[in-house]
Amino acid sequence: MPITKESTLQEKWQRITEKTEFAYQPIVASHSGNIFGFEALLRNVPAAGFATIDALFDTACEENIIYYTDLLLREKAISGFCALKSGDEKLFYNLDSRVINMPDYKKENTQAFYTPMMTLMDNPCDKTKKLFITIF
Repeated sequence: MPITKESTLQEKWQRITEKTEFAYQPIVASHSGNIFGFEALLRNVPAAGFATIDALFDTACEENIIYYTDLLLREKAISGFCALKSGDEKLFYNLDSRVINMPDYKKENTQAFYTPMMTLMDNPCDKTKKLFITIF
């Protein structure tokens, strides 16, 4: 496979996203005190070479790779959530709205990578750990 500008950018952003982490902030139902879900919060962006989360996404957008970067981060957030989940909790993922305006944006890509991930992994979201995903 020939090396292209696109493949070089994808490799660069894969390395960047590998250095990031997610923290999962519990969202508590006020009427019951039970955990309703978790918000995936991007962390460790300085280790990836950015001062802020906004700087990471702004740079990805300027390089027209924000959608690909978001897919990498989304996959990472879902994997971590599946390992954490213990019941019917839901995952809340912050989506940069610029993603849907990118020329490479495709609907249902979350499902496209989620299904093979479930096949290849030890099924971290088994029957007792239902995963709810809103697909744009």
